[in-house]
Amino acid sequence: MTARRSTMFLEKLRRTRARDLEELRLRRKYSSSQYYHTLPAVAKILVVAELTTDAALFLSSTLCQNTASWYGWVYPTGSLFTAALNMGLYLLFVLGLAEINPKPWVLTDVCLTVVEAVLMAVISILTMVQCSSNDTHHVILGPLGLVGAVLLMVSATASYIMYRRRDDEELPASSRVDGDSPPPPRKSFFI
Repeated sequence: MTARRSTMFLEKLRRTRARDLEELRLRRKYSSSQYYHTLPAVAKILVVAELTTDAALFLSSTLCQNTASWYGWVYPTGSLFTAALNMGLYLLFVLGLAEINPKPWVLTDVCLTVVEAVLMAVISILTMVQCSSNDTHHVILGPLGLVGAVLLMVSATASYIMYRRRDDEELPASSRVDGDSPPPPRKSFFI
């Protein structure tokens, strides 16, 4: 009976230890020194640059003729709001504010980024439908917004994959529990 209890205790300890190690690995991925050169971080910087450029192009060009009253403010507002929100999330991870408990922040990042991508796609399509001008300043805004939406989806996908991926790195010797790794091979006495 005591052997069974000790086996159950050791199994529970091993599972708890493995869960703690996975949490430690996740924290390392999102540490401030590691995050800034990952694919999600680069994608966020590209999104911010692209959407800010989109808004600047829209605001610097003249408005299309015969468009609805909302046309003049929806595209730049959506672009700048999305860029600001992505920059805030980027800074949250780079400054290490999400390092202690990254799970809710990563899930928030993924959900917000997907919603932003859908909204930017809708806004871009509405912009293309509303403005039927042949001027290149007006024609390019819709596709640029769709590029921003695709970059947002890439950012969300990269964040989710980075969060879910398990690294195949070697565990430190001090963190191993008996049974985590096979014992070293036996040496023969006959050689």
